[in-house]
Amino acid sequence: LLTRAWYARQEMTTPVRLAALNLVLNLVFGLILMQYLGAVGLALSNTLSSLIHCLALQYFLPGKGLLQLRFPNALKLGFALSCLGFCAWAGNYAFQSTAIAAKLRDLLVVLTVIPLAAAAYFGVLWIFRHPQVRGPSA
Repeated sequence: LLTRAWYARQEMTTPVRLAALNLVLNLVFGLILMQYLGAVGLALSNTLSSLIHCLALQYFLPGKGLLQLRFPNALKLGFALSCLGFCAWAGNYAFQSTAIAAKLRDLLVVLTVIPLAAAAYFGVLWIFRHPQVRGPSA
């Protein structure tokens, strides 16, 4: 959505430069976090670099207008994302300590931990009455 706002302004260089920076950040974060967290570190590096990319696209957008960042909503979203990450990490950690075959354990993680983490994410947004979960106001 943010890149479309840039393209509507017929500005192509800034989004491309920020995408290149996103690629470098993803690589650096991935190399660092992979050493400590394995595959989870790769997913986290992708999430962090994408978040920074979105914030940079928003920050440098001239005449922000309708896309102006609202910090209370951004804080709610950040907290919900933190809850999602913690639930995914804790659930994966709990399954790793079991004596189940690796493929079955991975299948159970995909079928249980990911939906529970997503439910936690949307539940936190619903509790905080984030506008994306509330829907259009009447």
